[in-house]
Amino acid sequence: MELIVTEIVKIIKSETNIIKREKAIAFFFLNLIRELMSLALELVDQELSESMKNQGYQIEKKNQ
Repeated sequence: MELIVTEIVKIIKSETNIIKREKAIAFFFLNLIRELMSLALELVDQELSESMKNQGYQIEKKNQ
C-alpha cells in the first residue's frame, strides 16, 4: 500500500499541468485495477483448478 501512495505522490509532484496530472493519475489507477483484477482472477482460477482436480479431472493446459 505504501508503494502505491508513493507512486501517487510522485505523479502529483511531477505534473504541474492539472489536466496532465489527472490523466496520469487516472492511467495509474486503471493499470492498478487491471493488475488487481488479474491477480484476483488467477486466484479464482487456481481454486477452480484445485477443485476440479479433487473431483478427478485433469488440466491439460492453462491459457493466460
